[in-house]
Amino acid sequence: MNKLPDSVTRLHNLRYLGIRSTLIEELPRNLGKLQKLQTLDAKLSMVRRLPSSTGKLKNLRHLIVFTRHTADFWEPFPGTVVGAPGGLDNLTSLQTLKYVQADEKMVRSLAKLQRMRSLELSGLDARYTTDLLFSISRMSFLVRLGLEMEPGANKVLDLEPIDQPPRKLQKLALTGRLARGKLPSWINSLTSLVQLRLFRSDVGQDSLMLLAALPSLVNLSLISAYNDRNMIFPGGSFSTLQKLTLQDLPNLSCIEFKQGCLVNLSKLVLGMCMELTETPQGMAGLKQLQNLEVFGMPTEFVQKLKEQNGDAGYYKPASSEFDRGHQAPRPSRYLRWFERNK
Repeated sequence: MNKLPDSVTRLHNLRYLGIRSTLIEELPRNLGKLQKLQTLDAKLSMVRRLPSSTGKLKNLRHLIVFTRHTADFWEPFPGTVVGAPGGLDNLTSLQTLKYVQADEKMVRSLAKLQRMRSLELSGLDARYTTDLLFSISRMSFLVRLGLEMEPGANKVLDLEPIDQPPRKLQKLALTGRLARGKLPSWINSLTSLVQLRLFRSDVGQDSLMLLAALPSLVNLSLISAYNDRNMIFPGGSFSTLQKLTLQDLPNLSCIEFKQGCLVNLSKLVLGMCMELTETPQGMAGLKQLQNLEVFGMPTEFVQKLKEQNGDAGYYKPASSEFDRGHQAPRPSRYLRWFERNK
């Protein structure tokens, strides 16, 4: 079955409609008749377009759409996002909007969706960043945000001029170059932020320091996102961090952990940092480290890490993956990162 039957629209008390991980390609044209519908979950289905009547679902709270790559059940990625339905601004009960293609009209519509708690958009363009920031500033309940810039050399995401940062934000994923090569200065005010993932963001040490004192940060991932050669973690920094991922950072040649930093770090992932031939300085001070994962790293790095692992008095990881192949897969998009960290 590749089309959901029209008879579904006669289920007037239906509150949940889930076609996740199915091969359904088309939803009923009169989907808007389901006036009590609260959740429409079409993630990893074959739906590429939402019916125009979706904008009539005034009680809809959760709209999740993401088209799988192929009909092969085991090969859903890389998938594609779906365009927002017309009449999005009518869905004022919406709390979740995930994996939707952004455009100027839909970004402006977001300003009316003030109950939003989870928002993930792809294909953003700098031309309507101002409207986006205005909309986000009105979402006082927002706890989860994922933004992906449209690819291109001149595509830059400028988050600095936001009036009211989302103070309750817990999970943030940014994909694409950031203006001035920096995180926005207000990010250090996000005291509830637990997870941050940067991909292709081109930040440096100064942005790292903006994050150092965040009181709730547990998981930090930098993937193709760091331009400086040196990465230094000062004493006392990142005291709550438990997992750190540093992946595909082509300029990085030195990591230094100062005494007293990362006191709760339990997992460190290092991958595809091809200029990093020396092991991190001060790693023996990471007393809570239990799991060290290494993949796609230079031979010199792996050899030195093995040698130091055998020294008495040097930190011995509980689980190390020294010998993974050097052709590690490219990092996934923010969709898969968020799914792993629900």
